[in-house]
Amino acid sequence: MQAALQGWSAGTATKMRVVGKHIDDSGLFPTFSALTEKNLQKYLYFLREDLGLTDVTIHRHVGYLRWFLRWAEGKGWLTLPDWKTFSPKLKTPPKPVIFLEWDELMAVWSFHDPGRVWLDGVRDAFAFCAFTGLRYSDAAALTWADVGEDAIRVTTVKTHDVLTIELNKWSREVLARYDRPDAPLKVFPRITNQVMNRAVKEICKACGIDSPVRLTRYKGGQRLDEVHPKWALIGTHAARRTFVVNALQLGV
Repeated sequence: MQAALQGWSAGTATKMRVVGKHIDDSGLFPTFSALTEKNLQKYLYFLREDLGLTDVTIHRHVGYLRWFLRWAEGKGWLTLPDWKTFSPKLKTPPKPVIFLEWDELMAVWSFHDPGRVWLDGVRDAFAFCAFTGLRYSDAAALTWADVGEDAIRVTTVKTHDVLTIELNKWSREVLARYDRPDAPLKVFPRITNQVMNRAVKEICKACGIDSPVRLTRYKGGQRLDEVHPKWALIGTHAARRTFVVNALQLGV
């Protein structure tokens, strides 16, 4: 009910349910009056030691908790000010920006597996985002009614902005791979974001996009270094970053 009232996306609602479950599982906050500095410190210990969360994940979780507490204060349910000054020291090194170089993008663009033809739809949707800067949610919602001769016009799913994006050589070629129907049907095959992310990794792996990428995280002050092949870190968001970086390199 609250998700509907706030206009939350399904992803945001899921995150807030996870926050609520962690709060319930900790047993530290049966009422708002229990939100003391001492209990907040205990809650931090619970997230790190009992649940095994890294500093980055805890930082994100605390941010969601603050969001909820601001809302509760606005309702007049929360009077203790301790949460406002609660500032745990967490090490949150920035993640590397994962994107495809132009030659890597061209490899994905040319990918085709006769044994798994359904991956062509994944390839095209990802490439279209990389050539236009669209989020995958917007590409998935794109209909032929949104496609004009020289541009596409979309109302973004995340921010509700109305955008007009000019078609370039590459985005036109993606659209040319499909027969335009008379009805305003979806341009790309219906693929969930989870399936899309897994399939993009498969395609990038098959294309040999495997340069090593180091990820550094912290857990309770301990540094954890991991090295992954680049394909393992590619998801739908990488298409938008690919557009931005390659556009900058081209002087746009």
